[in-house]
Amino acid sequence: VVTVDSSTFDGTATAGWDYTATSATLTFEPGATRKSVAVPVLDDGEAEGDETCTVRLSNARNATLGDQEATGTIRDDESDDPLPRSGLPALAIYDVAVAENAGSAVFRVGLSAESDQAVTVAYRTSDWTATAGADYTATNGTLVFQPGETRKAIAVPVLDDSEEEGDETFTMRLSDVRNATLGDPEGTGTIRDDDDDDPGDDTDEPSSPSRLPALVIDDVTVAEDGGSAPFTVSLSRPSRAAVTVAYETSDWTATAGSDYTATSGSLTFAPGETRKTIAVPVLVDDEEEGDEIFTVRLSDARNAALADHEGTGTIRDDEHGALEPMDRVTTDWIGHFGRTAAAQVVDALDERMRCARDRRSVEGTPDHPSPRWRCTRSTVGVVPAGNPLDVPSTEQQDAPGWSLWGRGSFSRFDVEGEDARVLGGGVGTATFGVDLATGQVLLGIALSHSQGGGTVSLDDVAAQVTSVLTGFHPYLRLGVNDRLSLWGTVGIGTGTLTRTMNDDRTMETGIALRMASVGGLAQILSPTEDHRLSVSIKADGLLLAIDANASASFAAASVDASRLRLVLEGAYDFVLGDGHWIAPFVDVGGRLDGGGVETGWGMEIGGGVRYAHPEQHLTAELYTRALPVHGAEGFRTWSLSGSLRYDPSASSELGPYFTLSSSRGMEEDGRHVSWGIETIADPLQVGGAAAGWDIDTELGYGVSVLGGSATGTPWAGVSVSEGIPEYRLGYRLAFGSDLRVGLAGTLRDNATETEPPDYQVTLRLSTH
Repeated sequence: VVTVDSSTFDGTATAGWDYTATSATLTFEPGATRKSVAVPVLDDGEAEGDETCTVRLSNARNATLGDQEATGTIRDDESDDPLPRSGLPALAIYDVAVAENAGSAVFRVGLSAESDQAVTVAYRTSDWTATAGADYTATNGTLVFQPGETRKAIAVPVLDDSEEEGDETFTMRLSDVRNATLGDPEGTGTIRDDDDDDPGDDTDEPSSPSRLPALVIDDVTVAEDGGSAPFTVSLSRPSRAAVTVAYETSDWTATAGSDYTATSGSLTFAPGETRKTIAVPVLVDDEEEGDEIFTVRLSDARNAALADHEGTGTIRDDEHGALEPMDRVTTDWIGHFGRTAAAQVVDALDERMRCARDRRSVEGTPDHPSPRWRCTRSTVGVVPAGNPLDVPSTEQQDAPGWSLWGRGSFSRFDVEGEDARVLGGGVGTATFGVDLATGQVLLGIALSHSQGGGTVSLDDVAAQVTSVLTGFHPYLRLGVNDRLSLWGTVGIGTGTLTRTMNDDRTMETGIALRMASVGGLAQILSPTEDHRLSVSIKADGLLLAIDANASASFAAASVDASRLRLVLEGAYDFVLGDGHWIAPFVDVGGRLDGGGVETGWGMEIGGGVRYAHPEQHLTAELYTRALPVHGAEGFRTWSLSGSLRYDPSASSELGPYFTLSSSRGMEEDGRHVSWGIETIADPLQVGGAAAGWDIDTELGYGVSVLGGSATGTPWAGVSVSEGIPEYRLGYRLAFGSDLRVGLAGTLRDNATETEPPDYQVTLRLSTH
C-alpha cells in the first residue's frame, strides 16, 4: 500500500477567495496506479486574469517522490480581454547553469506566442542549496512584455567565494501573471563551484569530478514479449544540485525498428533523488534469431561524473511464445512446491507435539513380554513398573523442560495436468525447533528450509525449475487431558524460484509463503493388561498462500491452497512364543484439498505390521499408504516401505548393528520418503521414468568411551535412489538417553556424468 499527503498552496490565486484550501492523504491499494485530488474553485465577479495555485505532495510511504508539485490555473471569465482564454500565450522560464565567477546567472523567460496586449509577470528568487547573500544576490521584480515581444531575461548576480562547497542551486519563480498563462513557472539556477582542492591552482575549471556523485547504468535482460527493457540509472549518493544526463540507444546485434524502438532523451535527478529508469520498448517478431543485444549510452552529465556510461540490453529470443506458457506451468510448480513444503513442516510439528511412539523394541518383563512403547515428550515421564504398556500421564510432567529437535523429509511428485502440462520433481525439507514444556503447555519456535527441483513442460517447451524456501514457525501445543491434545502454528517463508530453459537461459525471482495450521490427537482406547488394542483419531487443517514476484522474465503469480484431514488409527499387539511379538496396525481417513492445485475430496488408507524377536535381536516393519480416491482426475499417491534392524544390544547401543530398508511410491505430504507418483489404475511415466525403489543400508558398532560415560559408534551406510548411489560415513556419541552428538559426511553421485558429485558434511545435536 502506497500513501502520500497532498496540500494546496497559494500562487497568484488566494485560498478562501479563488479556491478552497485542501489537504488529504491519498492511498494506493496494491495494483492501483492513479488517484485524483479535487480542489474546489470559487467564482467571483472580478476581472482579475488567470490565477494559479499549486498542489504539493509530501510524506510518501512505499514510493519515491518524482514530480511532487503541480500547478492549477483558474481561467478568469469576467475579463474584458477580447482573446478567448484558450488562446492566451503561455509563459515559461528556463534553467541556467553558470560558473561561480561568471558574475551573473541569466534566466530566459519566453512567451509561447505574440500578444496584442501587454503581458506582465512577477518574479522572485528562492534559496535551495545556495544561500542568498553568500552565493547569489536575492532578486525580485516584474517583467513586462509589450505587444509583439516574446523574450525577456532576468539577471541574478552570482557571488564568488573561496570555499570548496560543490555545485549549489537556487530557484526563480514566476507569479501574478496578467494576459498570459503560466506554463513552466519555476527555473533552477545552478552555480558550479570553481574552487579546486589544490590551493595553488587558480584556474576556473568547474568542481572536480572526484567531488561529484557518480552515475552508473545497469545491464538488463528481457524476453522478446512486446514489453520494455527497464534500464536503471543510479547516482552513487544524493546531490544537493539537480543532476541531468542525456541517453541514447545504439544497435549492436539487435536492430532498432525491428527488435526494439530507438529511444533517446534526458534524465533529471532532483536534489535527493538517486534512481531513475529508462524504458526501451522491445518488439516481437516471428524469426528464430537467437538472443540479441543493444546498448544505452549516457552522455553530457551535469553535476555528476559518468562512472559506467553504457548499459547492455539483451533480448532473449522466445519464438512461438515460449515464456507465456512457461509462466502458466511455473505457477503450477510453485503451488505444488508450496503445498508440499508446508505439509512437510506441519507433519514435523505434528510428530513433535504429540506423544510419538519409539519404534525401537525393549525386552519386556517376564509378566509382560510385549514391547514397551516409550512416550517421547519434552520432559521424561516415569513408566510405572507394574504396567509397561502405560504411557506417562500428564500429571507426571509438570516440571518445565527444554527440548531441541529436528526432522528431515523428502517427497516426489509427477503430475500430468490439462493442456499437456507436466510437472515432475522432488521437495526436501529440514525442520529444526526448540521448545519449552511446562504443565500442559508446549511453546516453541521452528525453522525450516525447503529445496525443490524438477521439470516443467507444456507442449514443446520445457524448463528445469528449482525453488528454495526458508521459513519461521512459532507453535503451541495444549494437553487438554491424558487423551486429548491440541496444537497450532503460523509461519512465513521467503526464498527464490529459478527457471532454466533448454537453451541454458536462466531466470530468477523471489517467492514468499504464508501459512497457518491447527490439529489435534484424541486417544479413544489405550492398551491395558486385559487387551492390547489402541485406537486414536487425528485431525489437522492447513491454509497457505505462496507468491512469486514479477520480474523482467516472470509474470507475477499467486497460489492459495488448503488441506483438511481426519484419520482413524488402530493397532493391536500379539505376543507370540519365545518372547517375540507382532503388531498389525491400520489407519483410514478422509481429506479435502482446496485452492490453486488439485482440489476435491479424497480417501487415505494405510496399514502395516511391526515384528520383534528380542532373543534374535531383530525388529522389522512393513508399511503402506495410498490415496486411492480423489476428486482431481489423475491425482493419486501411494507408498510402500519396509525396514529391518539387527541390534544385539538394543537397550545399551553397544555392539554391532545392521539395518536394511526399502521404499517405493510417494507420499504427497512428505510423511515418508518416496520416489514416484502413479495413478493406481494407469501408471504415469513422465519422460519415460517410472517410480523406482529406494534402498538404504547402514552398519555400525557401538563401544564404551570416555570412561563408560558415553557410547561411541562409528558407522557407514549406502543408499540407492532412482539408480543414483549415495555413500555415508559418520561417528556419533550418545551420553545416556539425554544427549547425542553426531558428525557425518555424504557423497552423492549426480544423474549425469558431466556433473561433479555432491558433498555434504552434517553436524547433529539432539537432547531431551
